[in-house]
Amino acid sequence: MSRQPSPVVLNPKADHIMTLTYWGVWSYQRYVDNIQRKVEETWPGVFKFDLRKDKEVTGRLEITICKVKDPADKHQVHSKLNGDGYPETNWIAFIDRLSEKCQTL
Repeated sequence: MSRQPSPVVLNPKADHIMTLTYWGVWSYQRYVDNIQRKVEETWPGVFKFDLRKDKEVTGRLEITICKVKDPADKHQVHSKLNGDGYPETNWIAFIDRLSEKCQTL
């Protein structure tokens, strides 16, 4: 699967990386922007955001987190393809999953 380069944005001193892999159409970009904004509001400075756009039609919106010092130890927080839908449809459940995964890192 072909992807565009993944810029890591915001919070260069953050201890965690949140990777968002998504179908790179404008409608999905809106969800990604919203997730970044809300996560940054909830946990200011905690995450760097690694954005990975799929070039093909995938329907994906997958979110993993890891520690900067251990990027191989990724934990999945959200998977649209596995039935989680969009985080904004149940933001509280998304935040609960994110909090739980952060505690296991």
